[in-house]
Amino acid sequence: MALAQRMAFFDGGFRYLGRDYLLRDIRHIDWWHGTDRQTGSDGKPIPRYRSRLKITLANGKTVPIRTKSQWGTTNSTILQDAHKVIVDAAEILLARSFNYRMDAYEKDFAQKGYVQWDDYQITRDGSLFYRSSYCFNLNDPLVRSMLYSFKLVAMLSHKHWWGKLLMPLVRTDETLELERDRDCFLYLLRRHIGLYWPKEALRVYRGVQADGTPVGATVPPGAQASPQGQPVPDYQAPPREAPRARQNEYVPPPPPPPPPPKPRLGEEHYLGILELREGVAWTEVKSGYRSLAKRYHPDLMRGRGASAAELKLAEDKLKTVNEAYAWLEDYYRMKPRG
Repeated sequence: MALAQRMAFFDGGFRYLGRDYLLRDIRHIDWWHGTDRQTGSDGKPIPRYRSRLKITLANGKTVPIRTKSQWGTTNSTILQDAHKVIVDAAEILLARSFNYRMDAYEKDFAQKGYVQWDDYQITRDGSLFYRSSYCFNLNDPLVRSMLYSFKLVAMLSHKHWWGKLLMPLVRTDETLELERDRDCFLYLLRRHIGLYWPKEALRVYRGVQADGTPVGATVPPGAQASPQGQPVPDYQAPPREAPRARQNEYVPPPPPPPPPPKPRLGEEHYLGILELREGVAWTEVKSGYRSLAKRYHPDLMRGRGASAAELKLAEDKLKTVNEAYAWLEDYYRMKPRG
């Protein structure tokens, strides 16, 4: 099954619709695929494969990658083969362009201090993700489906001290559709914000699969050279360069290792932060939290004449208290009653 105009990869780029594109010019890759079922004319279910693959270049132009129209085709093998062509193309493009796309995000981090994802800004301190428990509560099937939708809780900004005090009690649940640069998104969370993802959760992480095999290293079926007189395959293996031509080629340094996983803490730890013993009722948790929030709130401490150093310690303590309360709120909600 071929693309509308055959697509071929070469070292450093690819050819599509009669034009050559360089990997270093790719800024974003929007990628989504799924499968559902429809009923055929004979009443039998037919699998329907859906996919979207769109490339955004540095100059703002977009390049949608499509297969030939299979309208009216009921042969599931033909439909599946057409779908697999797009999947293979996406995996190769994601792996080979990952470093270039990540460099652009890292540059934004260095210059602006944040990265824009749709309407959200991801900062180094992770202030977008008020509670990381949503990240850890994803079950394995959802994680393995490449996290098309990412559940997050956005912080609300308040000018007044009373608004900041009530902020943990007011939250906004929103869903961010992860079609654009999903691999870069997960890498940023893991490296800069410290959210840990198990190896099996990442299909593409710095161009390496969970088993350590580089994505795109194995050529998909149909990518071998065709004998003389036969149709050109969907993919062509990149031509080997002469050793002399590669001597002066710039080799980027290896990526830094990801940070170690954060330890999974439990009820006793977070209750200890709120200066409570294990097994207390939820009303005592709320009372203890409010007491600590008033004690360490910077505005209230400033009114009591606290020094700059004391205010800094109070802000750090209040942040820890807020995180503990947020974790306990979820824990007590899911805790069986009895």
